[in-house]
Amino acid sequence: ASLQAWMTSYVAAFLLSIALIVWVGQHPGDKTLPDQLLLVAALGFFTRDIGIFVMMQTFGTRRGGDLGALAVLFSLYVLLPSILRGVGLASATPFFYPLPAEPVWLGVVAAWVEAVAVIVVTVGRVALREREPLPA
Repeated sequence: ASLQAWMTSYVAAFLLSIALIVWVGQHPGDKTLPDQLLLVAALGFFTRDIGIFVMMQTFGTRRGGDLGALAVLFSLYVLLPSILRGVGLASATPFFYPLPAEPVWLGVVAAWVEAVAVIVVTVGRVALREREPLPA
């Protein structure tokens, strides 16, 4: 009852993603495991992105936080992958968004390491803000 709207939406998206991963696994084929791992990576990047929005809210005003989060996501999804492709490192793009990777588990590990790192920083920022004394 005390959850914010983004929290309930995230839980719903997470549960639907898990159901989709299970559904894909029930359809036999030679690409079932790579497809499932790609979905798990997408869920990790989604978690990272939600964490970025929450973290950016701890840095400033509400509107500035959203714009800052959009700038960070633009650089993660567009700028950095473009730079890497330009210097011949296109194989590193699974570190920024869900793509089939070689080995197949690389995208999953990258996504969830980034998600955990953002969540740890975000929880730390929220905890620090709560300990700050109120202005007089």
